[in-house]
Amino acid sequence: MIEEVDKLSKKYAIGSACIFCVLFLFGLLAIEIWNISEIMTPLIVSAIFAVAVDMADVIIWRNVAKKAQSYLTTFYTAVSAFRMLLALATMFVYYLIEGQGAMLVFFLVFMVFYMASLAHHTFFFAKLSNKS
Repeated sequence: MIEEVDKLSKKYAIGSACIFCVLFLFGLLAIEIWNISEIMTPLIVSAIFAVAVDMADVIIWRNVAKKAQSYLTTFYTAVSAFRMLLALATMFVYYLIEGQGAMLVFFLVFMVFYMASLAHHTFFFAKLSNKS
């Protein structure tokens, strides 16, 4: 079981990295095509947020799955709540730094990454839960 958890955690991490790289590249492409350079900072912040949260998610999941599988249901709920609180905190800090005028662009870019992270988490662990 431990080898399977390690393999699944690696699969989750690689999937997350691929999703966020593709989204980041689409953002860079949008900057080039439509000359919207004001999304560069939101793009970088969103990508860093998404990668950091998903990597922390998979590291904690791996430890919980190895040591206390009975807590996995609680873990899934806690991760969603923690991700939302971190997202709100990130948006608040961005608001404090950049001001109200930059928030719409940041919010739209950030939500793309947030929803992709949420969807990846949901589909991956739903498939995993249905399998076992």
